[in-house]
Amino acid sequence: MNPVLLTLVAGLTASLMGFLSGSVLLKYKGDRALVLFVPVMEETLKTLAAVVFGAGIVPTHLVFGMVEALYDLYSSPAAYSTIAAALSIASHMLFGTATWFILRYSGSVVLAVLAASVLHSLWNRIMTAYTG
Repeated sequence: MNPVLLTLVAGLTASLMGFLSGSVLLKYKGDRALVLFVPVMEETLKTLAAVVFGAGIVPTHLVFGMVEALYDLYSSPAAYSTIAAALSIASHMLFGTATWFILRYSGSVVLAVLAASVLHSLWNRIMTAYTG
């Protein structure tokens, strides 16, 4: 199958699963979920989707970031929806690059997901100013 199509399927699948799972986590755990649970769930979904579909890790993370950017454009206040969208793309590219790098040099998907999850958690903490 076409690698671009595989990447789109992997990224869109992770996005849909992430949106559904994230909605549940946010409903029951509130802002705490954004820092403690959502990063682990999203990094796991993106990376496993790439592995399962045989897609590139960084491009799959990019597709996920682009979907999140579209969500940010339509759900964030107009004053900062564009910057939120751009940061979604940039941050998910960063997380994907970190995942790829750790996976390449360690050979461990678990370690790669864990490292990206920590980075993502720190990012969300900074972006939300969560201190809980």
